[in-house]
Amino acid sequence: DFEQFLGVWHIVVSLACQMGAALTIQRWHPQAPEVGSGIANVLGLAVGLYVGEIATFFMAMLLHRRDGQHLRTILIPAFDPQVTRRALSFGVPWALASALPLLGAAIQSHTIASIDGSLSSPLLFLVLAPLTLGGYRILLASLYADLLPSLCEAKALGYTTLLRYYLSQGIKYGVWFSLFILVAFTTVGHHLVATLDIPALPVQWLPMLLIWGALRWAVWLPDRMLEAAGRPGALLAVNLVEQTMATGGILLLGHFGGGQSDI
Repeated sequence: DFEQFLGVWHIVVSLACQMGAALTIQRWHPQAPEVGSGIANVLGLAVGLYVGEIATFFMAMLLHRRDGQHLRTILIPAFDPQVTRRALSFGVPWALASALPLLGAAIQSHTIASIDGSLSSPLLFLVLAPLTLGGYRILLASLYADLLPSLCEAKALGYTTLLRYYLSQGIKYGVWFSLFILVAFTTVGHHLVATLDIPALPVQWLPMLLIWGALRWAVWLPDRMLEAAGRPGALLAVNLVEQTMATGGILLLGHFGGGQSDI
């Protein structure tokens, strides 16, 4: 079964590439003092993931050819202009909505820097935030992303009872796992932060980030519902309002704080 083989291949190759990339960057980072061991490991994980994806793509090409198929069939368009327009009308707003949180994080980081007078606070925050919230991402990848096809099918077929069931289960397990991860990270989170070789890491922000992450299920479920309903434009508008309010809140607090970083 090629699909099962590719699944196992992707996991094994990605892990091997991540370890190799992390070790390689760790040996290089003493020559670049601005890159600590924590940042080196994060970069290694990212590079290894991309290399693993590329290796999986080429393995899939080899299996496709071994099955007697021509590679050019992968590039043959199997849809007409009308389908293309429908796909782009959904995909473009959805892609922009997905990019807005990252763009907002960059804008907010530089906004904090303009108030604080240095890049140290936002950069340290951006190191701690992914570490803290990373534990909650399993809910997005393993629960809500997999829940989306079921929501789409139930809505398209008009199965309102089944749709309500999926929603209730999404809320139930989202809350349950969020609270479980919150307790686990509250117990061991400070030990994980202590292992990072980053001076003056803002550990005092850890409880705030943990509580914030525990409420992420309440954001992911409506996002999936908007996607299932075919409303990527509404999702784009929601994310735009969210990032605008976050940036405005930083400016407002910075104004009342007199530009002091201790706010």
